[in-house]
Amino acid sequence: MSETGDGYLKVEELDPSLREAFGTPLPVLQFVPKVAVPAELPSGSSYSRLRAFDRREVVLACADQTWLWRVESLQSLFRGDRPPPNLGDYPGEYDRPISVLELSVRELAEVVGDLRDDELREVYSALRRRPDGASLGPVHDFVWQASALMLGLQPLSQGEFGEIVGRLARSCRRFSLGPSSRNYSAMLRGLFGKNARA
Repeated sequence: MSETGDGYLKVEELDPSLREAFGTPLPVLQFVPKVAVPAELPSGSSYSRLRAFDRREVVLACADQTWLWRVESLQSLFRGDRPPPNLGDYPGEYDRPISVLELSVRELAEVVGDLRDDELREVYSALRRRPDGASLGPVHDFVWQASALMLGLQPLSQGEFGEIVGRLARSCRRFSLGPSSRNYSAMLRGLFGKNARA
């Protein structure tokens, strides 16, 4: 443990509410903490399903450590007023926050099975339009929590956030081959591997 949060955590970039959730002294993390997937395994099923949960209660985990972080809104986590970037195929300085979000979606797919491209596109699009809009269901709520983690780890303006989730929505559209297509999840599995760490 360290007062300075050596390792993955960049103390100067943490949202104050996330820093408080981590406690003092700050943990030393070599990898990004993950949003815990609130799932249950129905009898006779090979995949878990998401159970009902309050999206404002974000459970973070890294190795054998866990933290509870209360997030009232994504709006409260936006920092600064930088304009939306133009994210092409190479996101440059936005690679880290995009990886945090996509790794979370990949973890979700690992637990509940590959997610439909259209479902994820709808979730990303909804987050871009109305970050704190009404829940579209458990997948939306989980990606909302992953978005909170991304915003808590690194300062991003609402414009930057909107362009990031907009880019991910475009990725889902690009990978989709139809209503039942799950290519985006498969791409994330290939990108991050079995035990990936951002």
